[in-house]
Amino acid sequence: MMTKLQGLKSYAYLDHYICVLHLEFPIALALLNIFAVMGSVSAVLPTGRQDFMDYFTVGWANDHVTLLDNGTCVQLKLDNQSGSGFVTTKSYLYGYVSVDIRLARGDSSGSITSFYLSSVYEPHEELDFEFLGSSLGQPIILQTNVFANGSGGREQRFNLWFDPTLNFHSYSIIWNRQQIIFYVDYMPIRVYKNKVGVPYPNKGPMLLYATLYDGDSWATDGGQTKMNWSSGPFVASYTNFFVDACQWCNESSSLLVPSLCSLLQSTLWWDGVNYQTLNASDQVQLHNIRSKHLIYDYCADTNRYPIIPQDCLP
Repeated sequence: MMTKLQGLKSYAYLDHYICVLHLEFPIALALLNIFAVMGSVSAVLPTGRQDFMDYFTVGWANDHVTLLDNGTCVQLKLDNQSGSGFVTTKSYLYGYVSVDIRLARGDSSGSITSFYLSSVYEPHEELDFEFLGSSLGQPIILQTNVFANGSGGREQRFNLWFDPTLNFHSYSIIWNRQQIIFYVDYMPIRVYKNKVGVPYPNKGPMLLYATLYDGDSWATDGGQTKMNWSSGPFVASYTNFFVDACQWCNESSSLLVPSLCSLLQSTLWWDGVNYQTLNASDQVQLHNIRSKHLIYDYCADTNRYPIIPQDCLP
């Protein structure tokens, strides 16, 4: 639904999407009171099914991307000719993204299936879900990573408590001014806090990507196990897309729009008080999942980081 407000050169509102083009700063400030009534502090993460064509486009290898169920499901294919991927047509600064994924079956060693946010401008920033393929009988590893202010190296890896190739499971990220939360099936598995002196992804907008590609230089056993093309082609399926975020609308403005998105955050549900910290129940879930399923944490890798990184400190 498109709504136009008097006195604005261009304004669009779709559900919780915010898109402000060429807004003058005083008008933007005046809008804060309007947006305050639109926010929500519900602790329940939203779900839904959006049409692929409304938010995404094929980003790589059109002949390896298949749309199903009237555009509500997408299959990515990887073979010895090419991988494939898709990407949002708009970029965002803060918000919530979610998708259900069913990974490729069989001997997927060497392959990487991903769902991630990546910055449009420098310095490079990124929020990653990466599924590292495995040999038959071995678990597929979920790797999360955070790039901030041009640097990464913040990998955390998990053995999932289910087989991600049998059914669809949900993978979500909340990104706001206070913290980033990674969720699996709407349960938190990782939190990255915005703390003084710690790089935090907030320098500019990000696009949302999904890819399936040959990563056998590093994906499985540190690159020792290569792609088994005889098990291909490999197919990963994505559905239940949900994107609710502050949309970066004016690519020619490098200052106004990010400031506006930052100002609007306090009025939007993903930056509400219930999402600035984890509640007691979520903290218990986070602890239980990490104690049972976390298999690598850069914070504990003293060979790699003899001095504990600042973002790992309480």
